[in-house]
Amino acid sequence: MMTRCSPLSALRIFAVAIVLQLASTGTLVHAQAPAWPVKPVRVIVPFVAGGNTDVVARPLANKLTEALGQPFLVENRGGAGTVIGAEIVARAAPDGYTLLVATQNTLSIKPSTHPNLPYNVTRDFAPVALLTDYAYVMVARPGFAPKNIPDMIALARARLGEVSHGTTGNGSSGHVAQLLLESMAGVKLLHVPYKGNTPMISDMMSNQLDTGMMGLAAVQGMVKAGKVRLIAAASEKRLPELPDLATVAEAGFPGFSSGTWNCVVTQAGVSRAIVTRLNREINRALQSPEVKTPLEAQKVTLGSGSPEDLGRKISFETERWAKVLRGVNMQFDD
Repeated sequence: MMTRCSPLSALRIFAVAIVLQLASTGTLVHAQAPAWPVKPVRVIVPFVAGGNTDVVARPLANKLTEALGQPFLVENRGGAGTVIGAEIVARAAPDGYTLLVATQNTLSIKPSTHPNLPYNVTRDFAPVALLTDYAYVMVARPGFAPKNIPDMIALARARLGEVSHGTTGNGSSGHVAQLLLESMAGVKLLHVPYKGNTPMISDMMSNQLDTGMMGLAAVQGMVKAGKVRLIAAASEKRLPELPDLATVAEAGFPGFSSGTWNCVVTQAGVSRAIVTRLNREINRALQSPEVKTPLEAQKVTLGSGSPEDLGRKISFETERWAKVLRGVNMQFDD
């Protein structure tokens, strides 16, 4: 006896048959994550415009805009030694539309110097890609008498706490370098925090600030114009582009070295697919003439590698500076 199917049952059988056929031919369409990006992406730079990080972020954002078809909009949110910008990103929705161009200070120094941070690096951020890596140089105002580190240290010892030294904020990479130098040399400098390199360099050019430590990228134009002077390299070895500039280590402080690096991170909850795509596009952008040429002209080392590579670097640098900072007992409440 033949059993008749209802129209609804027949429709279900037909649908199952179609699915089985598509699966057997490899043409079954799987559910996919929503397309990204479909709207502008915020790129938070936690410094004022014109500094080292800004110099990296803007050409990168332009290239990502071109590659991904949506505007990547740089926002300068300086202050509190990068904490203000970092907190904005940490609190943003984990949808891939808010990125942070972070620094060594943001991710690997602040956790040791600021116990009350409004973000947790491991919990709140996902590593995306390393951008640049570079050493610092010691810079002085044009009217500053010392021409090298030994002369600067001699003056600082004679005028304890009077030689001013600018940084990009309490607990910043430059401030940590200052404290390390003070500890090694047995001196005390007058710390002057700024919201970025640009106002610091401006005060130095007008002879209102004695010295500062920063990446060569931010200051090389003023050095060439004679508006500020280089007095030492903070690298482990002499910089290839400045072979006549002695290092701080050579001046009697072996083991001293300081620099920083930039990277892109986003929220920890952003999908792996978005992080992977961003990493791929950023690495590709770093090798494009539009990004690579101007950055190499400023003698920075370009980054590469996977999100996991960046994660390992952040962990290594965090432990490295934690040891240094324990030695100088440096912590802040702000």
